[in-house]
Amino acid sequence: MVWIMSLPSGFGEFWPDGEFEDGDKPQVIGWDGRLKDYITALPVDRQKELMPVGDVTRYGYFVSLKYIREVGTTVAPDLPPITPVMDQEAPRSFNASKSYKQLGDLIMLNDRILAVSEDMRAIIEALDGGAHQFFPIDIVMPRSIYPKTFFTFVVTNYRNSYIDINGVMPKLAPGERYNFSKVTKGDAVQSHFQKVAFDGAHVWRERLFNEFIIMFSNEFVDCVQNAGLSMPKIYQAKEIV
Repeated sequence: MVWIMSLPSGFGEFWPDGEFEDGDKPQVIGWDGRLKDYITALPVDRQKELMPVGDVTRYGYFVSLKYIREVGTTVAPDLPPITPVMDQEAPRSFNASKSYKQLGDLIMLNDRILAVSEDMRAIIEALDGGAHQFFPIDIVMPRSIYPKTFFTFVVTNYRNSYIDINGVMPKLAPGERYNFSKVTKGDAVQSHFQKVAFDGAHVWRERLFNEFIIMFSNEFVDCVQNAGLSMPKIYQAKEIV
């Protein structure tokens, strides 16, 4: 059994409104500014290692793409291929614009970057065996830090298991992806995934889908539900041999 989830489309418990490292305040440089300062202070040869092509002032944007695109892929001709996120590149805080009484255990932050609670991270790590990247981040409310420990989450499992058995999807040119951002229960029912192609992955993205769509194994969903953790709405899709 396979489960499919689309990222939340409105602010709330699964998508808090805010900004990384207080970047919406004029007197604060924010995450993007910190990364620009970091790379421009480095020797030129080290700058070239981090950004072998492209303007170094786009380094912050490039780092944000590392969270949502597969390592080794080229997103734009004026940017280098995607590399893993480094410790110093990860955002350190997310400053919410208001206080939230409850946040989910899997949430989206700005730039379609995912974050998970410590309990959710433990389940992912237990099932996917160190495949993904996690970096601690404080969720800062106007008057306090959210009590749960969160980690930004880089999904590093990518698969080619989707098969359009019913011919419901538009034809793609070579190298293209489906660019829809929302999956309904009806969409999920018509979606088929070949087990041999995703076997061994419990949280993954399909290469034919964009970053708005995430897949989960039945084992993962069972663990999340048994632990009483919360995440955006998921729908059951079809698993085929």
